[in-house]
Amino acid sequence: MKGTILNIQKLDNFMEFFVFAIEFEDGTKGKIYKKKDAAGVEIGEVIEYTINEKGSIKVVTDWKGGQSRATNGSGETMSKDEWAEKDRIKNLSICKQVALKCAVKFVAGYINYETHFSPEDTLKITEQFRHYLVSEDNEILSSTEFENLAKDRHEKTILANSDVPDHKPF
Repeated sequence: MKGTILNIQKLDNFMEFFVFAIEFEDGTKGKIYKKKDAAGVEIGEVIEYTINEKGSIKVVTDWKGGQSRATNGSGETMSKDEWAEKDRIKNLSICKQVALKCAVKFVAGYINYETHFSPEDTLKITEQFRHYLVSEDNEILSSTEFENLAKDRHEKTILANSDVPDHKPF
Protein backbone atom coordinates (compact mmCIF):
# COMPACT_ATOMS: atom_id res chain seq x y z
CA MET A 1 0.00 0.00 0.00
CA LYS A 2 1.02 3.59 -0.47
CA GLY A 3 -0.27 6.54 1.49
CA THR A 4 0.29 10.07 2.75
CA ILE A 5 0.69 10.45 6.50
CA LEU A 6 -1.98 12.69 8.00
CA ASN A 7 -1.19 12.38 11.71
CA ILE A 8 1.46 10.91 14.03
CA GLN A 9 0.90 10.51 17.75
CA LYS A 10 3.31 9.07 20.31
CA LEU A 11 1.74 6.41 22.54
CA ASP A 12 2.93 4.61 25.67
CA ASN A 13 5.92 2.34 25.22
CA PHE A 14 5.49 -1.37 24.62
CA MET A 15 8.31 -3.22 26.39
CA GLU A 16 11.52 -1.65 25.00
CA PHE A 17 9.79 -0.17 21.95
CA PHE A 18 8.49 3.34 21.38
CA VAL A 19 5.02 3.21 19.83
CA PHE A 20 3.56 5.74 17.38
CA ALA A 21 -0.02 5.81 16.08
CA ILE A 22 -0.07 6.66 12.38
CA GLU A 23 -3.10 7.85 10.40
CA PHE A 24 -3.10 8.10 6.62
CA GLU A 25 -5.18 10.45 4.45
CA ASP A 26 -7.32 7.51 3.26
CA GLY A 27 -8.36 6.81 6.88
CA THR A 28 -6.08 3.80 7.45
CA LYS A 29 -4.72 3.69 11.00
CA GLY A 30 -1.95 1.63 12.55
CA LYS A 31 1.06 1.62 14.82
CA ILE A 32 4.79 1.80 14.22
CA TYR A 33 7.16 0.28 16.79
CA LYS A 34 10.65 1.78 17.01
CA LYS A 35 13.71 1.27 19.18
CA LYS A 36 14.44 5.01 19.08
CA ASP A 37 12.19 7.83 20.27
CA ALA A 38 11.34 8.93 16.73
CA ALA A 39 8.70 7.61 14.35
CA GLY A 40 11.07 7.73 11.39
CA VAL A 41 8.34 9.25 9.21
CA GLU A 42 6.85 12.72 9.00
CA ILE A 43 3.39 14.21 8.53
CA GLY A 44 2.76 14.80 4.83
CA GLU A 45 5.30 12.15 3.79
CA VAL A 46 4.19 9.64 1.17
CA ILE A 47 5.35 6.15 2.11
CA GLU A 48 4.88 2.62 0.91
CA TYR A 49 3.88 0.32 3.74
CA THR A 50 2.29 -2.94 4.80
CA ILE A 51 -0.11 -3.35 7.67
CA ASN A 52 -0.87 -6.65 9.41
CA GLU A 53 -4.10 -7.87 11.04
CA LYS A 54 -3.03 -6.41 14.41
CA GLY A 55 -2.53 -2.95 12.87
CA SER A 56 1.28 -2.93 12.92
CA ILE A 57 2.71 -0.84 10.11
CA LYS A 58 5.97 -1.72 8.39
CA VAL A 59 7.48 0.87 6.08
CA VAL A 60 8.56 -0.75 2.80
CA THR A 61 11.92 0.43 1.48
CA ASP A 62 13.81 -0.36 -1.68
CA TRP A 63 17.18 0.64 -0.25
CA LYS A 64 19.21 -2.22 1.17
CA GLY A 65 21.72 0.03 2.96
CA GLY A 66 19.40 0.75 5.88
CA GLN A 67 19.34 4.50 5.25
CA SER A 68 16.24 4.87 3.10
CA ARG A 69 14.77 7.78 5.07
CA ALA A 70 17.60 10.24 4.39
CA THR A 71 16.92 13.16 2.14
CA ASN A 72 19.11 15.31 -0.05
CA GLY A 73 18.08 18.58 1.59
CA SER A 74 15.12 19.23 -0.67
CA GLY A 75 12.92 16.67 1.06
CA GLU A 76 13.40 14.01 -1.63
CA THR A 77 14.83 10.60 -0.80
CA MET A 78 18.46 10.39 -1.88
CA SER A 79 19.37 8.30 -4.94
CA LYS A 80 22.20 5.78 -4.98
CA ASP A 81 24.36 8.30 -6.87
CA GLU A 82 23.68 10.94 -4.23
CA TRP A 83 24.61 8.40 -1.52
CA ALA A 84 27.81 7.59 -3.40
CA GLU A 85 28.75 11.29 -3.59
CA LYS A 86 27.95 11.78 0.11
CA ASP A 87 30.14 8.77 0.96
CA ARG A 88 32.95 10.08 -1.27
CA ILE A 89 32.92 13.46 0.52
CA LYS A 90 32.83 11.76 3.94
CA ASN A 91 35.74 9.49 2.98
CA LEU A 92 37.81 12.44 1.77
CA SER A 93 37.17 14.21 5.08
CA ILE A 94 38.29 11.13 7.02
CA CYS A 95 41.34 10.87 4.76
CA LYS A 96 42.32 14.48 5.50
CA GLN A 97 41.99 13.88 9.23
CA VAL A 98 44.12 10.72 9.07
CA ALA A 99 46.76 12.49 6.96
CA LEU A 100 46.99 15.38 9.41
CA LYS A 101 47.29 12.99 12.35
CA CYS A 102 50.08 11.08 10.57
CA ALA A 103 51.93 14.29 9.75
CA VAL A 104 51.67 15.56 13.32
CA LYS A 105 53.02 12.23 14.62
CA PHE A 106 55.81 12.35 12.03
CA VAL A 107 56.79 15.88 13.06
CA ALA A 108 56.47 15.02 16.76
CA GLY A 109 58.99 12.21 16.25
CA TYR A 110 61.67 14.80 15.52
CA ILE A 111 61.16 16.80 18.70
CA ASN A 112 63.73 14.62 20.47
CA TYR A 113 66.27 15.70 17.86
CA GLU A 114 65.67 19.41 18.55
CA THR A 115 64.32 19.73 15.01
CA HIS A 116 61.48 22.17 14.57
CA PHE A 117 58.98 22.12 11.75
CA SER A 118 56.89 25.15 10.89
CA PRO A 119 53.13 24.82 10.48
CA GLU A 120 53.71 25.17 6.73
CA ASP A 121 56.12 22.21 6.81
CA THR A 122 53.57 20.16 8.71
CA LEU A 123 50.87 21.00 6.16
CA LYS A 124 53.22 20.04 3.31
CA ILE A 125 53.80 16.67 4.96
CA THR A 126 50.05 16.36 5.59
CA GLU A 127 49.39 16.87 1.88
CA GLN A 128 51.89 14.12 1.05
CA PHE A 129 50.13 11.69 3.39
CA ARG A 130 46.73 12.70 1.98
CA HIS A 131 47.95 12.28 -1.59
CA TYR A 132 49.27 8.83 -0.72
CA LEU A 133 45.91 7.82 0.76
CA VAL A 134 43.75 8.98 -2.17
CA SER A 135 45.92 8.47 -5.25
CA GLU A 136 46.04 5.33 -7.31
CA ASP A 137 49.76 5.59 -8.03
CA ASN A 138 50.68 6.37 -4.40
CA GLU A 139 53.45 8.76 -5.43
CA ILE A 140 54.81 10.52 -2.37
CA LEU A 141 57.96 12.28 -1.38
CA SER A 142 60.70 9.73 -1.33
CA SER A 143 62.21 8.88 2.03
CA THR A 144 65.26 10.84 0.92
CA GLU A 145 63.13 13.93 0.33
CA PHE A 146 61.55 13.51 3.79
CA GLU A 147 65.01 13.07 5.31
CA ASN A 148 66.30 16.16 3.51
CA LEU A 149 63.34 18.20 4.77
CA ALA A 150 64.00 16.97 8.32
CA LYS A 151 67.77 17.57 8.05
CA ASP A 152 67.18 21.06 6.68
CA ARG A 153 64.89 21.87 9.62
CA HIS A 154 67.39 20.31 12.02
CA GLU A 155 70.28 22.38 10.65
CA LYS A 156 68.26 25.60 10.80
CA THR A 157 67.37 24.81 14.41
CA ILE A 158 71.03 24.15 15.29
CA LEU A 159 72.10 27.44 13.70
CA ALA A 160 69.39 29.31 15.58
CA ASN A 161 70.40 27.68 18.86
CA SER A 162 74.19 27.44 18.78
CA ASP A 163 74.29 26.06 22.32
CA VAL A 164 72.27 22.96 21.32
CA PRO A 165 74.53 19.93 20.68
CA ASP A 166 74.65 18.63 17.11
CA HIS A 167 72.17 15.74 17.01
CA LYS A 168 71.93 13.64 13.89
CA PRO A 169 68.44 12.16 13.48
CA PHE A 170 69.56 9.78 10.73
